[in-house]
Amino acid sequence: MTIPVPSSPVTPDDDKPVGPRMQDEAVGPRLHNDDLAYDSCGSATPLLGLTIDRALERVARAHPDVEAVVSRPQGLRFTYGEFDRIVSRAAKAFLALGIEKGDRVAVWSTNNYEWVTAQYATARIGAILVTVNPAYRSNELEYVLKQSRAKVLMLIESFKTSNYLDMLYDV
Repeated sequence: MTIPVPSSPVTPDDDKPVGPRMQDEAVGPRLHNDDLAYDSCGSATPLLGLTIDRALERVARAHPDVEAVVSRPQGLRFTYGEFDRIVSRAAKAFLALGIEKGDRVAVWSTNNYEWVTAQYATARIGAILVTVNPAYRSNELEYVLKQSRAKVLMLIESFKTSNYLDMLYDV
């Protein structure tokens, strides 16, 4: 099935909502608009029409000195401006590894700033982030990596009793 894209998409600097507000007078708000590639599902608040990467860039330009990412366990704090620069460096690193638009990057980790960075960096280059449950064991990791066709795996070394490197070597 092909879903047409609206003829006037939102640009990163455009704050105007896209498309008509969905309203069917007989039944109230509609839950889906078949004429759009994306929809706010009947909400009165329209979608921004931005990727998460473009939204980060916009906020980083508007509020570069406002705190954006806090990783208490790692003792790290980054402003939007700092985080945007970190994401740019990570995106360039993925490109240097040969990751291209549409490639899959798997992340096997607990919550940390690198995980969030990977999420935004993959979006920035058009790659697909594959999240791997940190509770997975070797056989589950192998299944996810094969099914997802991940080109790269980012992982932490260990957490609690799980040694991710040892499990990766088992795969």
